[in-house]
Amino acid sequence: NPNLDVSVSMEFLRQEFRKAKQLPGYENTFRRLYLNQRTAVDVREFDVDAWDECAGATPWPELPEALRGQPCQVGVDLGLTGVTAIALWFPQQSTVVCRYLIAAEAAHRLEEVRKQTPFRTWGSQGAIELVPGRSLDYDRLRSVIREIGDTYVVDKIAFDPWQSQQLGGELEREGFSVYAFRQTMTMFSSPFRELQRLIADRAIRHGGHPILRLNVQHCVADEDSSGNKRPNKGKSTDLIDGLVALLMAIGLAQNSEVPDGVYADGDFSWMEA
Repeated sequence: NPNLDVSVSMEFLRQEFRKAKQLPGYENTFRRLYLNQRTAVDVREFDVDAWDECAGATPWPELPEALRGQPCQVGVDLGLTGVTAIALWFPQQSTVVCRYLIAAEAAHRLEEVRKQTPFRTWGSQGAIELVPGRSLDYDRLRSVIREIGDTYVVDKIAFDPWQSQQLGGELEREGFSVYAFRQTMTMFSSPFRELQRLIADRAIRHGGHPILRLNVQHCVADEDSSGNKRPNKGKSTDLIDGLVALLMAIGLAQNSEVPDGVYADGDFSWMEA
């Protein structure tokens, strides 16, 4: 490289090389930007072994009670005919609690095509709630969110505004602070980097939730020319709903000072991107 130690220092390259070794999703970026190498388009983004080391001393079934009364941010990834994930991010403890819901008939259909997603087994373990019916019952989802509000100090709740404006408006009228989190590169870039850092530093705790582990293991992301990333459900090799909800919740925590009244006139107005 003729610009070595001119525009790019050897120490900087060593630093980025170490980063690429720690973060599987950064390896392609390092090869492309600094080694001028072509890379495969799709790569799993997170080191699942490092993720497993972040489980912590409290197993996932006990985390909800252990964190009772603590402040949190909430991200909701809504799936009308698939999985709905609700991620509670507790910044003070760097801990995530996930709630999953799925319509029982949808769970049966998905089990037929995704043999590695045993929803009925997870349901018997309490890892996911199987709601009767063909599609998600909004009343049940509202009830779960109210229960979360009664159990924890919920600062904000983030939704993708697509197909959730009515639900978000109803929750806001009940006293929740509800925010739009559009599924764009701009919105996801910063929380994506933060989650990569938390995992690499073994600084996140999750209790070993089996579905969230599956989400992390199979995530594939889109990347722009500047190295910004967002999760891509279409490219991912399995469900990633809980991971998406977690990124939304981390994004809320990173933007703690935002205006209220985001459902003014029945529309989302915060963090347009």
